[in-house]
Amino acid sequence: SLIMNFPFLDMNTSKVELDGLNFMNKWLPKLFPYAIAQKHMPAAYGENLHKDFKGEWDYNLKWKPIKGFPAYYIWLKTVIENQKELKNNPNISVPILLMHSSRTSKPKRNDPFIDKADVVLNVEHMKKIGPQLGSKVTLLEVKDGLHDLFLSKEHVRNFAFEGMFKWLAQTTIN
Repeated sequence: SLIMNFPFLDMNTSKVELDGLNFMNKWLPKLFPYAIAQKHMPAAYGENLHKDFKGEWDYNLKWKPIKGFPAYYIWLKTVIENQKELKNNPNISVPILLMHSSRTSKPKRNDPFIDKADVVLNVEHMKKIGPQLGSKVTLLEVKDGLHDLFLSKEHVRNFAFEGMFKWLAQTTIN
């Protein structure tokens, strides 16, 4: 079995931005593989995790900074190539549980859903691409889940764990 906790199945960009990324990915990673494509993630994600802000977790901010680490063009190229491969040749034969939040939110400070949504990836991409990954795909929507469901608020992650364990029990019986 395969459990996917917010899989990165597509770039969270507009069609125009994606076309630009694809164009740049033809030559930039070859010329400047370690040039920075994206400086950091939205601070809102890290702030919703760490106890010094709005989160419940205490972790080393040197190892996992609030804004994450830079994304390099060579990494971006690899991600996009693998996303295309997965979309063009979806042949996962084992049962899949694809878990995702109930909503996507743009990381703006005044967004009322910022602590109840994925501010990194687009939930609609998972709903669209996920069922095509194999013949035995189950989608589990987790209300108010953050980007990493298991780092969400306690009641949210408990729901995610319960759903995952229930799915595992059913999957191993069948």
